[in-house]
Amino acid sequence: MPDGPLAGLDLEETGKFVTPEFASALRDASLLLDHAAKKGLLPATEASGQGSGTLVTDIIRTYEAAKDSRLTAETVIAFWLAYARLANLVKPVTAASLRACSQASLG
Repeated sequence: MPDGPLAGLDLEETGKFVTPEFASALRDASLLLDHAAKKGLLPATEASGQGSGTLVTDIIRTYEAAKDSRLTAETVIAFWLAYARLANLVKPVTAASLRACSQASLG
């Protein structure tokens, strides 16, 4: 079951660029972005000279485009590049590890 802000979004119905892998990656990006923001991991600038605002903007724009069935090749490319930067930023944490920790029983 998907979690995070994208839990109710049926991405498989949004357009030709949405594969099951893309839909899963977009959900994972949402979860990782939430983690990075809560932990203060989003830098003001990245080594590439792009601020974290670009990373966040690219992921959010992709989410909005997917939701509105407006995905383009450029949007999808920007998403994958932002998702790769985000994964590198939060490593060794992964979406799977965040899900596992949220489901672990402490009692």
